[in-house]
Amino acid sequence: MKFPYSFALLFSAFCATAQVDQNTLDQLKEELLSDQVFDEYDLSDLVITDVVPSKASGLIHYYAQQRIQGIPIHGAVLNFSMKDQELLVRGNRFVSGLGAQELVQSPQMNAEEALNRSLAYLNIQTKAKSSELVPLEDFRWEWRDTDMFDDGIPAQLKYWKTGDGLELIWEIAIEPHGSEHWWVLRWSAQSGRLLDQQDLVLFCDFDHEGHSCEGHEQENTEAVQHQLLPILPAQYNVFPLPVESPSHGNRRAILIASYFFETYKEEQ
Repeated sequence: MKFPYSFALLFSAFCATAQVDQNTLDQLKEELLSDQVFDEYDLSDLVITDVVPSKASGLIHYYAQQRIQGIPIHGAVLNFSMKDQELLVRGNRFVSGLGAQELVQSPQMNAEEALNRSLAYLNIQTKAKSSELVPLEDFRWEWRDTDMFDDGIPAQLKYWKTGDGLELIWEIAIEPHGSEHWWVLRWSAQSGRLLDQQDLVLFCDFDHEGHSCEGHEQENTEAVQHQLLPILPAQYNVFPLPVESPSHGNRRAILIASYFFETYKEEQ
């Protein structure tokens, strides 16, 4: 009878965690609505993706993703911290005014076609059939070819922010065996046009004279600009806070002392 008892404990813990997350989200929504920047529809589909407690500060750090009927908006992430029921919002990149936009929710191009276009674009040949996509939850699929790739190739349906609003896209991440690249390709789910190409791997050789970070490059289409800026002495090309990763924002050339001084002033 140990198994049913253990399962019951596990299920109870899961329900308790889910309830805590929902209570936390309700408090976050109340905080955001008070600023009158977002409305109920903007905040109608939020999900907590990560919870990171800090033993040193006693804070619990949360990361929330904004979605539209289950489809995530690329880069629409908000991170906030809580302690003793007090909430501090940092790095708010949610999108407002969603109810006023005419959004496409059914892609013209499916996940298999987006995968095939990605493999052809990167000139990757494989014997496995792209039709063997495994459907996952939350508008995600995965394609597995253990002969060519260390991990499966994920295909994620998302909304992409453009100057005209939000566009439905497929995001494909590919890391072949033995490759020095980890490509992320983003295709329009309506037109099939490549909107963005990003290499998550960046190499830097510090062992030669005259090294300059200005020599770093990333390949992208004209739709976006992921580039390293020319820098001055005491400046660094970085992903500044609150940008968590290359997927959440671009690099900036910053003067460290000035950056922290400006950040301090904003928090006062």
